[in-house]
Amino acid sequence: MADQLNIKDDALEAGGSGLVSAAQVMAQSNRVVPPDAWESLTGIGGGVRRFLRGLQTGRLALADAARTAGGEVAGVMRESSALDALIANSLYSGFAVRGSGR
Repeated sequence: MADQLNIKDDALEAGGSGLVSAAQVMAQSNRVVPPDAWESLTGIGGGVRRFLRGLQTGRLALADAARTAGGEVAGVMRESSALDALIANSLYSGFAVRGSGR
């Protein structure tokens, strides 16, 4: 199954940047629900208030999730770079020029 997973660095970088941008937009666009009680002719003021509070909570949760995911993508990229460097340092230069000799 590992041979089927092929993620390019530029795709990871774009995904991480998108997640960070989304987190910023969600957090900055969030508005405080007015504290006043809402009166309505039909009696739906309480339902509207609960909806707006839920929307506010959802936006903050999405912003937090996007920030966390962006951090994890950055971590994967760091680990990938470190692994690439480890592999490159483990091989002696003659291997790349002559091959394994098999």
